[in-house]
Amino acid sequence: MNAGPDCMQELIVIDDITKTYRRGDVAVEALKGVSLGIHDGEFTVIVGRNGSGKSTLLYQLGLLDRPDSGSIFFEGREVSRIPDRHRRHLRLAYLGYIFQDYALISELTALENVMVPAMMLKNRADAREKSKGLLERVGLGARLNHLTRQLSGGEQQKVAIARAMVNDPRVIIADEPTSNLDSIAARDVLDTFKMINNEHGHAIVMVTHEQEETVYAKKLIRLSDGRMQ
Repeated sequence: MNAGPDCMQELIVIDDITKTYRRGDVAVEALKGVSLGIHDGEFTVIVGRNGSGKSTLLYQLGLLDRPDSGSIFFEGREVSRIPDRHRRHLRLAYLGYIFQDYALISELTALENVMVPAMMLKNRADAREKSKGLLERVGLGARLNHLTRQLSGGEQQKVAIARAMVNDPRVIIADEPTSNLDSIAARDVLDTFKMINNEHGHAIVMVTHEQEETVYAKKLIRLSDGRMQ
């Protein structure tokens, strides 16, 4: 794999991928031969209208789905056809995920939610202290022991950000992370993304349909009808 224009390492490369879904008797072509690379340290924003294929593309980049055709490479290794258990390990060890509905466990505290991926990867020794430090880093040091249902939407999304970072992922995948937030909370979450991208060096790939959020991008990808513009 060749490095990007700024000599950054290519972490994820997708090559000519297609994806079609069936809705009853209708075939919907969500992606039509898309190719791109995600580089170390980039803040990539994928933007497009509803139905443009942006979330489908994000799920391919995040190894949450398989393409119908084409290839996906992670650090130079073709991963679109490896067994599910190996893909699960890659997701847990190298990728962090943030979703628009937060995807937190309501019966657990903020601290316990952040600890979950570390425990799954058997990083038990320092899971509590590391999770505590991450929550403090995103401004929730005073809310560690609150159940997530006791937190505001913006606070819950910050818990999700800390959880995504706990295993030191190479790439953080964010699917419309501000869509359920008011404008103030959304800006706070985006500023947190900018901070962890600049200070921690995590590559971030974020999907949005909000044009004003594209100002955070180091790389901007526009999708329309399943194709890059």
